[in-house]
This record gives sequence, C-alpha cells and structure tokens, in this order.
Amino acid sequence: MFKKIIDIIMFRKYSIIYIKNYFQYLVAIVVILISCLLILKSSHMFYEFLVKLLV
Repeated sequence: MFKKIIDIIMFRKYSIIYIKNYFQYLVAIVVILISCLLILKSSHMFYEFLVKLLV
C-alpha cells in the first residue's frame, strides 16, 4: 500500500517534468516557426509558404 503511494507520487513528479520539457520543446518549435516566417516575409516566397500551410 505504502509502496503504491510512493509510485504514484514519483509518477506524478516525472510526468510534471515531462510536461515541462514538452512545453519547452513546443515553445522552441513556435519560435523557430515565427523566425522562419519572418525570414520568408522579406521575400515573395512568404505568401506561397502561407498558402501551403493553410491548404
């Protein structure tokens, strides 16, 4: 019984760490996408890229 409680606590701790890492990766991906869009915005390719994303 006691071991089960410890397992649940440990699992929760690790899942929180995993979620934090997941959000960090998500933020990094969003930042990369925004920077790519800003680079493409300076050229006419930006609109073609946007159309490809939307379709």
